[in-house]
Amino acid sequence: MVELEELREHLKKYYGFNQFREYQDDIINDILNKDDLLVTMPTGGGKSLCYQLPAIITRGITIVVTPLVSLMQNQVSSLINSKGGGIPAFAFHSSITETQAKSVYRELAKVHPTLKLVYVTPEKLVSSDTFMDIIEKLYNDGQLSRIVIDEAHCVSQWGKYYVFY
Repeated sequence: MVELEELREHLKKYYGFNQFREYQDDIINDILNKDDLLVTMPTGGGKSLCYQLPAIITRGITIVVTPLVSLMQNQVSSLINSKGGGIPAFAFHSSITETQAKSVYRELAKVHPTLKLVYVTPEKLVSSDTFMDIIEKLYNDGQLSRIVIDEAHCVSQWGKYYVFY
């Protein structure tokens, strides 16, 4: 468990905030403890920070699945231009070129890739064998830190569920 003061230092360094919003520090500690989580927060509640900060301060890459291209572009731009000197991030979506994609695939194939967050649309995730191969390689190499589904409406199929009375 990371001490609250250390988390606040990272919060200030990368985001310029002095305090977490309600529950953010608890959620971040659960993520850092490698707990599986389902976090539901209102729009503007600070969900992105809850997975971005752990991605920044831990080893490996966080894959973020979101159907909102404008959101991913804004997130990547904010990360690259963050106060702490910039966080390496990339967004796979329909507007990137083949050259850009190949360059990022080469980076992700490295033993120690520099990227911290990679955003991807659900369509790209399910339609690209190359992307899935990269995720498998990252996982096998111990470089895949976590997969985040940001915006649950991009989940088109749920696993089994049970209701107990």
